[in-house]
Order: sequence, then structure tokens, then C-alpha cells
Amino acid sequence: MFELLLTTVPDIPLPLVEYPNSGPGPTMLVKGTETIGYFGEVSSAELMTYTAFKAALSASLAGTDLADKGWFKFMYNRKVLFISKGCIASGLSWQQIYQAGGIYGFDGTGAYPSGTATNQYKPVTVTGSRTWSLIPRSLKVSNNDPSAVSFIENNGNEYSDLLYRVSIFNPSVPGSGSFANYTLAEIDLNRAEFGYNTATPTTRMVLRGGAQSNGTGTPTANYTSLLKTDASSYAQRWRGVLEVEGDPITG
Repeated sequence: MFELLLTTVPDIPLPLVEYPNSGPGPTMLVKGTETIGYFGEVSSAELMTYTAFKAALSASLAGTDLADKGWFKFMYNRKVLFISKGCIASGLSWQQIYQAGGIYGFDGTGAYPSGTATNQYKPVTVTGSRTWSLIPRSLKVSNNDPSAVSFIENNGNEYSDLLYRVSIFNPSVPGSGSFANYTLAEIDLNRAEFGYNTATPTTRMVLRGGAQSNGTGTPTANYTSLLKTDASSYAQRWRGVLEVEGDPITG
């Protein structure tokens, strides 16, 4: 009788875990795991405005500033990433962002420079309940760098694993809409954007979104590549990432 009673007791949810070293905003995952997890949203007032993000890279970056929509806060492979809810700016080239130090987000010039080789480590500090160091960079939009294939995987990269989960895509796509249900337009996935990844040949960069999503909002596997110096063909957009330095789990 006692054993039978035990089998009928419902599962008790595990306690929420706090990550005090995860940066501004919520410190507990509300969805997912430490591999692919979601803390929620953080306002630009709490973190950094899009204008300030761009200026932290270079005061001379051109392009057109876009509407500030705040930030998503994720944990991805045990790292905390703030990803801009909308794109930061349009009319910029991969080379311009690279020259400002905003592509790779590590101390070095990166594998595929465009123009003058430039160090890509430009940490910024943000102060709230404490002070955090965050590294600005671009979003990883493919599993490979360079991306030599004619398609982009629907999982295994930040664009697919994280932005698909906060948007309304085809239910057959892994994790689609499991964290939030924004439309493509609400978080700028209906427009072309470039990110971290180089294409082949390495004078080109990978472009995601926009024409790469069909009219129903279902992502397709195809992608486009453009020259890294091109800032105008698609009036392409660029999304910002802030990666928290240090281990958010062990401190």
C-alpha cells in the first residue's frame, strides 16, 4: 500500500536556481535549461540603449538607427547572452562593424578580417545592483564559419536556437515559440540581417531573415550571402549581442 501511494504522488518541480552573476535583469531561468534557457526581457534602461551599444563600438559608425525595443536575456551553452529584441541599425556593412570591433567579441582579430585587421574585444561595463563586464559582438547565424553550405541549419546556432524560440514560426521547427510568441515583424525577423558568420568565399558574409522566410512566417533553409563591404543591397540590418564575462553558474 505504501509503495502504491508513492507512485501516485505527482512530480514536484525542482526549485528555481538563481544566477546572481548573470548580469542585469531577471536572475532565474523561466524556460529551458543552462544549454538553451530564457530569463525573460530586460529594458534598455536597465542594460544599454541601442544608440549606446553602437557608440560603445565606434562613434563614427554610420547607418540608420532603428527603434529601440529592449533586450532578450538567454543562457546558451552556460553563457549569458543579451540579444537585442530588434535590430540595432540598418545600412551598415559587415566590414564597418568589424572595423569597429563588433563582430567576433574576443581578444584577437578573428579568422576572416575585412579591411584592416582589428581587435574584436571591446568590453563595456554596466552598473545595476553591481557592476558587470559585457562583451559586445554580433549574433551567430550559422553553425559554421565560414559557412560553405547552401542552407542554414534550423538548430545549432544562436539565431535559430534562440530567436526561433521567442517567435511564431512553423511548429515543426525545433523549439519554435517555446519561450515567447512574437511575430516576425515585432522582433525584426521579417527583414534581412547579417551576423557573425562569414560565407564562402570569405569576402562574403551570411544574411538571414527577410527573403529567407516565406509569407507564412516559416523559416526556409536557404540563405543569401553578400560582400562584406556591401551596406545597401538589402538595406540589411544588424542585431546586437552582449555576452556576460565570466561564469554565471560558478561565479
